[in-house]
Amino acid sequence: MTKISTLVILLLSINLASMAQITITSSDMPFSGDTIRTSNGFNASNYDFSRTGVDLVWDFTSLENTGQQVDTFMSVTETPVVFWPFFLTSSNLVQKLNSSDIIPGLAVESAYRFFNRTSTAFSDIGTGLILNGLPLPLKYTDPDVLYRFPMSTGFQDTVDSYLEVTVPDLGYLMIDRNRINLIDGWGLLKTPFGEFDVLRLKSIVSEYDSIFIDSLGIGFPIQRDYIEYKWLGKEFGIPLLQVTIDEFLSETITFIDSVRGINVGLPHFRQKAGLLHIYPNPVQDEIHLVFPSDIQMLESVTVFNSNGLECIRLELPGQLLFGQHFTIDLSNSNLEKGMYFISVVASNQLYSAKFLITD
Repeated sequence: MTKISTLVILLLSINLASMAQITITSSDMPFSGDTIRTSNGFNASNYDFSRTGVDLVWDFTSLENTGQQVDTFMSVTETPVVFWPFFLTSSNLVQKLNSSDIIPGLAVESAYRFFNRTSTAFSDIGTGLILNGLPLPLKYTDPDVLYRFPMSTGFQDTVDSYLEVTVPDLGYLMIDRNRINLIDGWGLLKTPFGEFDVLRLKSIVSEYDSIFIDSLGIGFPIQRDYIEYKWLGKEFGIPLLQVTIDEFLSETITFIDSVRGINVGLPHFRQKAGLLHIYPNPVQDEIHLVFPSDIQMLESVTVFNSNGLECIRLELPGQLLFGQHFTIDLSNSNLEKGMYFISVVASNQLYSAKFLITD
């Protein structure tokens, strides 16, 4: 009887230890030299991402992806030297960004996001862009503090950040952001990548953006109220899963992953993501696609919304491209404002990109 009781107590102890709440500290953030692969998820309508609690299991194992990227982290001195005077004393970590996703309508040659990691906080300091060979440092007057350490259940924090810059002959950008961070749950996260003990961080963000692009002669103010959900694990650097619920930009999902092919119901072709140029972006009535010079045949064009649902599909068997351009008329498509993904099969290759529809 004593042996059985001892065994039961031992098993219970092991089970409770395996589901123990973790604490997130500075050592769980990325370091210079880290490379982390993530997938872009869809089929978001299958899940309730707001669901939370203590000792909870979040099962997102059936998430599919529309593409992947690798986040690369480096030191400030590994960025172009023109950014050093602005960020060298305030930042100690940099993430190389996908330059095509930065500012719609601008051809950004390279982009870097500057962070500062200390024992008490992890902060977004700003972004550095190279436009037409010229540097554009976008530094927050008040940094956006993404995490304060240590973080465990009951943590809450409020942060105000601000950025404003005017560049002659280029344009104007202003960001005024308020962020409320709180740990609202913990438990076990399941994704296509595996199972992990996590804390769940909820960020409620109210942000006013104002952008004017001189070359296009257009400007647009944007009021964004969105929620970020982040599932944080030990020593992974970035969230194991991050979901942003944004009424303006729709839902976006990213999760740490292994190497996978794109899976949106398309045939398997050689993928050439990032080589398809879209303009204007944001899109209103027409979308213009520009392909590399070696593409000769256009076969199909498919547009998906952020939930992975097919909105437009054009079968164009054997159509020759004219001047490497193709135009899609969206005036009668009834697409609502938000973020969309486009996949194009051309010369037996798969090209993918994303675009934004505004009012």
